[in-house]
Amino acid sequence: MKRAGISLLITVFFLFLFSYVLNNVSPWQMDMVQKAIQRYSLKTTDDFNDFIKQSVNLGLIWNLLNIKNLVIFLSALGGVVVSAFATLHMFLEKLFVSKFYEKPDYGVAVRRGIIVYLVLAALIALNFMGGFLWYNALAIIFLGAALEYLFINLKKRELKHNAPEAKS
Repeated sequence: MKRAGISLLITVFFLFLFSYVLNNVSPWQMDMVQKAIQRYSLKTTDDFNDFIKQSVNLGLIWNLLNIKNLVIFLSALGGVVVSAFATLHMFLEKLFVSKFYEKPDYGVAVRRGIIVYLVLAALIALNFMGGFLWYNALAIIFLGAALEYLFINLKKRELKHNAPEAKS
């Protein structure tokens, strides 16, 4: 439980960092946004929101986004997702899977948290590209599950390969 507590503190730190980034860093390239407002004579917030939705659907939102700030935002989100997933994973593993004296496996929890974050980031990017369809989303989720399955099988193969030979 000590590791889960430390992971919880890391999660709180990343939540504060994410909150700061969300409130103080703009994802927009303001000069491009101003040009779009003037070009399409967007007068109200509803007009601007419709313009953004159309840009997302057409995959043209990348022209309006500041990629550096988007990477900062996604990195902070990644810290929150990975650490929160690792905390939850270790807590549930300790509660339901491990014996009382066993420590939860921090490496597995973080690896699975990273895979969950990568799937989430891929789904967000897919939405920005205008390709968020059910079969694309399902393929990305399946790819994340296949990646975890690959890691499990590689670990089993490594343990089997390094196990001492049984004498006959």
